[in-house]
Amino acid sequence: VNDEVCEKVGVTFSWAQANELAIYGFCAKRVTEQSGANQFSREVNGGNIYFYKHAELLDDPELRKLINESNTTFISSRNVSLSVQSSRNRILELSREHRSSIKLSIESMQRTMNIMKSEKYKDWIKVLNNIDQIWHLCELLHLEVFPADTVLPKLLEWTRMDRADLDELASEIVTSSLTKGADLRHPEYWEVVMGLLLIGRFDSTRALLKLHSEAETVPFFEADLLLRSIPIYTVCCGLSASEFNARWKGWKSSVRSKINSGAFASCPKLLKLMTLIGSDEPSFDLFKTYCSTWYQLMVSMLLFTDPIVKIHDLNYHANQCIEYFGGRSKLKLFDHTILALVDSNLNLAIKHLLYTADGGWCAVHLTNLLDLAGCLNNNTREEHIDFEQMLLDYGEMLMSHQSYWQVGLTYLEQCKVHGWEAMRILLLKLPLTSEEKALKIIAKAKEYNLNDVVNDICKVMAMARLRNGNLSGALTWTLMSNDAQYTNYIADKYLRSYAMGCSDSEIGCSQALMNLGQSVLISSRLTFLAKYCEFHTLYEEDKTKEAANLLIRLIDSKVAPKYFWFTLLLDALPL
Repeated sequence: VNDEVCEKVGVTFSWAQANELAIYGFCAKRVTEQSGANQFSREVNGGNIYFYKHAELLDDPELRKLINESNTTFISSRNVSLSVQSSRNRILELSREHRSSIKLSIESMQRTMNIMKSEKYKDWIKVLNNIDQIWHLCELLHLEVFPADTVLPKLLEWTRMDRADLDELASEIVTSSLTKGADLRHPEYWEVVMGLLLIGRFDSTRALLKLHSEAETVPFFEADLLLRSIPIYTVCCGLSASEFNARWKGWKSSVRSKINSGAFASCPKLLKLMTLIGSDEPSFDLFKTYCSTWYQLMVSMLLFTDPIVKIHDLNYHANQCIEYFGGRSKLKLFDHTILALVDSNLNLAIKHLLYTADGGWCAVHLTNLLDLAGCLNNNTREEHIDFEQMLLDYGEMLMSHQSYWQVGLTYLEQCKVHGWEAMRILLLKLPLTSEEKALKIIAKAKEYNLNDVVNDICKVMAMARLRNGNLSGALTWTLMSNDAQYTNYIADKYLRSYAMGCSDSEIGCSQALMNLGQSVLISSRLTFLAKYCEFHTLYEEDKTKEAANLLIRLIDSKVAPKYFWFTLLLDALPL
């Protein structure tokens, strides 16, 4: 901030609105309390206040696509009938539409960076990737309906999306290794094998093990047999939880028996693999070697120690894994959000999302779907999520941009308490840069039955024309406002102007007053002006008799203001 006061005393800031900071100079002063304790207070030191707005989200062409696409999905979501049984499936479809928009934005940004050979969107790609991961996990755990003891398959599906690089590496190894010896040709061979194993890709793991240089030996044959027979619990497996548990323990016992018999002793890396899947208690140190995050560690550990874990037990396992990655002090905002979702604390997850650098985009649209699905818990004041306030903030941010004010209205109209008042205020704050812009705003205001907004905008436009000396234009806008008092004022201005020196020229308002019908009765001055314009039209068409009769009626009615009587008498002379 290039300011003399700020340079001398320092700066601080306050939020001015959703995406705007007010920055100003301040000085910290020491205040001694009665207790003798020293406190510091901040004191504003005059000078200017600088407003800085974060507008990148709304100005960037790639991000604008995301905003427009998500708005279409949002509008569709508000038509979901909550009473219909299939509504949950529809909500899932809408969730996937949002995620598809995110992925398309990421791909488009990557293409743009490749073409421009720059890293312009590097930070945004990271933000959107994090949002996609959070959204995907929320979708799997809370928008989809599944039995409580089948949560692990959902977690595996989620982590596999995070480890897409493993599939690419595995495909590369398989493609280039049609014969044995893949471990000799690819230094990353065992890392890929272990990675695939820990995300439950057992068939891919077996396929890679068959490409090992010693694949025909007994240890690898035994490992393949055990991996082929690993029990996998699903809703369709036909086993109860207790039956599966018995089968699982039997399989684990077989693995440990083979390890203890020395079946894998000749191949240390294969032995490590079988030890990892065969131990009863989780070997965190061994698992951590192949996991880069606490949530990858949690899912991999549960895969081989508790495959029928219940969703309400995830928090316990998550905290164990977090400790192995340095504890909660090492967690970032993304981690806290994931942890809240794992703990089924959706309200806390949303509060974390509000701090994401996307202007509230993710928080608003994800909360909308969770609200429609009935997933939010607003029973206590501490956990309450004010969805209306989120919509108000997001809608206000959109309406602060000249290209998005119409989009912003679609969010504000969903606010039952303060939405309409916010629409009134924000529509009136929009700059009236042209008649076309004013007419668009008026059309939207009429669509939402905001007649007071229509009237106020018409008055502003009329006053602007009046300041420019365009009385005809001012009268046209005044007629649109349907405001009797203001119409009277403009009509009077017109008559005074004509009376003070325009009697030798056309009055010029007949075009604006044609075909108004009973609308001219809105004010006495306008009624007189309309009839006076009619008199001029008749006179110009050489209908002298009709013009004279009309002029006599105007004089006789005494509707004309006193300052206009002389003008009427002058008009009577040629007749």
